[in-house]
Amino acid sequence: MSRNFELLRQAGWRQDYFEGLPSSPVTEESVHYPVARSKPFPMKSDQISILVRKIFLDPRNSHVCTVMFSGTARGVGCTWTCANAAKALANSVDRNICAVDANFLAPSLHTYFRGELSPGLSDAMFDSAPPKKFARQFEDTNLWFLPAGSRCKRALTHANRSPLESHLRELRGEFNYLLVDVPAVAWGSFAASVGQAVDGAVLVLESSGVAPSVLRQARRHLDRARVQLFGVVLNQRAPVLPSVLDRLMK
Repeated sequence: MSRNFELLRQAGWRQDYFEGLPSSPVTEESVHYPVARSKPFPMKSDQISILVRKIFLDPRNSHVCTVMFSGTARGVGCTWTCANAAKALANSVDRNICAVDANFLAPSLHTYFRGELSPGLSDAMFDSAPPKKFARQFEDTNLWFLPAGSRCKRALTHANRSPLESHLRELRGEFNYLLVDVPAVAWGSFAASVGQAVDGAVLVLESSGVAPSVLRQARRHLDRARVQLFGVVLNQRAPVLPSVLDRLMK
């Protein structure tokens, strides 16, 4: 049994575990993009598809339509996971999906859809504009993406983040599914703001060098925000997951 799995158990995690990033670095050239609704989204990891099926497509989770993706720290692959989960979900349903970049600390979700950091969610917050106005349809598909926008720094320091919550709730009425990329869970105020508008969260962490204290802190932030944890993604720096984790994913 791996040291990482023992650390997760010590921190009290009992949710599903999923393998995320491959061991090799993900580059812009390695990211696949759909070209039409009738063509599937090529996925780098079938574990992302497993995650999507368990969280969004399980009949027991029929109420789940809005999920936030947060990492234990920056650079653990949270945005990659969110973007590819959105593509996998778009492959599986005919309903409309929107990937939302609420990571004002490090906005980059748009890069996975060959987009630019154009006006988006932060602009909607301060202009009191409908957030869907800034959403972009990706090619000829049922997948949309909403960039973080041009006022990210202001959004980070804005004392009252209620517009963020209200805009996410408004988007829930416009799209069937929302996948929201947010800053690391240590930014507790963001977890609280977004948590009021989502059904639950996916926590993304690197599978090597995870300290139990970091996991416990992440759990406290989610519990304080009353956000249900749907699963943990272990982004790989090691070649494979231990067999016990593999069994948990079946």
